[in-house]
Amino acid sequence: MAITRTDRQQVFGPDGSLLSEEVVVLDVTAETNEQTIRQQALTALTTNRTYLALASPTNAQNAAEIKALARQMNGVIRLLLGQLDGTN
Repeated sequence: MAITRTDRQQVFGPDGSLLSEEVVVLDVTAETNEQTIRQQALTALTTNRTYLALASPTNAQNAAEIKALARQMNGVIRLLLGQLDGTN
């Protein structure tokens, strides 16, 4: 799903009349996805610190952490490559 923003530029004459108007629809999906990935990364820092503080994690906790790290690395890779068409 594309996320768009509409920018409108209007030019008025000295008497206040509208001389011209330009409407531009911008796709801001990449900007939105970058913000989402960065927020996910902040959350991941907290989650990863909690995991690392465990004295003896269970097999289930280890398996969940591996899956979480794979998702997190996908986000980092997307940011590095500029592939912001998704957040997974």
